[in-house]
Amino acid sequence: RSELVAGLETHLAGEQARIPTLAANYASRAASLPSSVAAAVAHERLSCALSDARHLCRLATSVVSRDGRGDDRPLDVAPGQLCRARWMDGKFYDASVHRVLGDGNIMVNWLRPRPAGCDAGGAAAGSAPLITVSEAGGDDSLHRIVSESDVQLRSLAGQLDSDLARELFERRPPEDLHCVDCGAEGADWASVSFGVYLCRPCAREHRSFGPRVSYVRELAGGHGWGAQDLQCMELGGNASFLAFLEQHPAVKAVPLADRYYSKLAEHYRRRLDALCTGAQTP
Repeated sequence: RSELVAGLETHLAGEQARIPTLAANYASRAASLPSSVAAAVAHERLSCALSDARHLCRLATSVVSRDGRGDDRPLDVAPGQLCRARWMDGKFYDASVHRVLGDGNIMVNWLRPRPAGCDAGGAAAGSAPLITVSEAGGDDSLHRIVSESDVQLRSLAGQLDSDLARELFERRPPEDLHCVDCGAEGADWASVSFGVYLCRPCAREHRSFGPRVSYVRELAGGHGWGAQDLQCMELGGNASFLAFLEQHPAVKAVPLADRYYSKLAEHYRRRLDALCTGAQTP
């Protein structure tokens, strides 16, 4: 036990030095470009570091406490927080936290289906569809007290990322509304690896290359997109990749698979990844 506590203490000391740096980085980016993807990435890294540090503090508390349990309450649970919780049929449904009871249980409010064209707050559509007890045929006035272990809290950072993604996709320049490969309208898919937008048929072909070559995602109104992938799309774009192809006509002329498997395409992909992660560009 003493060795474990010593290890946790050493790690937390390192985090104590790292977190102020992450906070300063986030403050700097938020001050200059508050709604940028770069600011969202900095926020996500800071939030993850804080969450991990809190978890380790709770772990250390549980190790040194007399009963070995420590504080078993989940982190940052607050009334109104969105979550998914297990109903009496054993499946998880969307809910919001009503009250933390303090005895290992949480009282929830099961969410109702949204009106057509609205999200959970009554705003425009774009977020993920709700999974509700009532639509599954259940009575959502029942089974409102659930065990903390049966509650999956939604990430606020994740919701912010989804909002940023939706804004980014909605304000795309005209060239990003067309498929980078065939020029077709309705580019509702993306290759994150190259930061380009694709139509469904070309996205299907990209998927056949495998995620090591081209990691493909549906735009899906921004739902489920993380800050790191968004930064690739913000720093990339069809115009950038098409300009690259114009500089290398031999690569542009070959079949699609040969183009994306080429060494030059790999160089482009690695350079974009370095720009997104802050690593040294090749």
